[in-house]
Amino acid sequence: MIFERSLRSTHNKINFFDVKRNIAEFSDSKVDSIGGLGQKNCFFVRFLFFDVIYTELCSYKNRGKMGEVTSKVVKRLYAESGNECSSPNCEQELFKDDPSHCGQIAHIYAKNMGGARYDPSMSEEERNGYGNLILLCSNCHNFIDSNPEKYPPSLLIDWKNKHKDKVRMNDPSKFCKALKDIIIRISNSDLSKIIKTSDIIYEYNIKDKIDYNKLIQFKQTIKEYSPYHVIINSIYREFQERNVLQIINHLYLEVRKSYIITHEDYENSASIISNNSDKIFGKVRSKIFKELGEKEPPGDIDHATTLLVVYAFINCKILERPTNVA
Repeated sequence: MIFERSLRSTHNKINFFDVKRNIAEFSDSKVDSIGGLGQKNCFFVRFLFFDVIYTELCSYKNRGKMGEVTSKVVKRLYAESGNECSSPNCEQELFKDDPSHCGQIAHIYAKNMGGARYDPSMSEEERNGYGNLILLCSNCHNFIDSNPEKYPPSLLIDWKNKHKDKVRMNDPSKFCKALKDIIIRISNSDLSKIIKTSDIIYEYNIKDKIDYNKLIQFKQTIKEYSPYHVIINSIYREFQERNVLQIINHLYLEVRKSYIITHEDYENSASIISNNSDKIFGKVRSKIFKELGEKEPPGDIDHATTLLVVYAFINCKILERPTNVA
């Protein structure tokens, strides 16, 4: 492999100039910088840098520190970053055309006891999982870990989610393609065989339903994703005969059954559902991932699935309709 001698140089350090030279040889172009490759090869080189160098760099830099962070998770974090630090007040590029690289994968809850925001109840897998990792520049990484009280986990998770949404909004074509793919895959699943009724669309105030179901964790998610509604609606109309919303409603009812068990539960179902609404919302997403066969869904699939679940929520296919809706 042309990158092997560069990526495995002395002391596991990456020599970016060697890598660029190898890429130049491979693409049959003589360059002094990435920009010198010209338009034809520029995208190809950038792709190789993201797909190979980022993964290898993080692997070598964090080996022994981060344990079992998989290459798939590393790639997903960088793919969702838009090449920018996730801190909302930082515009630092993580990778430039010169050999500099300042991207670091930070733990939201510390990996080791005594670290910033350490949670002893977490498993090793959870600490090294995608949900507990955020991509930052080196300065922001050092700063948040030096001031854990000022930067609690909830804030870092909010940073991560908002940064992902910002990057995605800059490229709507990607999630549109992923959304179409998910709609087709769900409609081709075994569940489609048991759905006999057609989709019925309800209209009401979104805030009323959020308040009625007492959503907290996913309240902001729904608000942020709601502006996509028109785009999703236009895409969904192309595939309406596939009854995907009804399939999602079926998945919701399956989750709902696990909370409404006894006759007494049935009498108090609205209260029980509203008290567990965030958990139920998350479980519906997880069931869709299971139907798709996605244990660790890539960023575009994760995003498009969340959009579809929000769309189902808006159209009253998951959680409860406010009582004032006919």
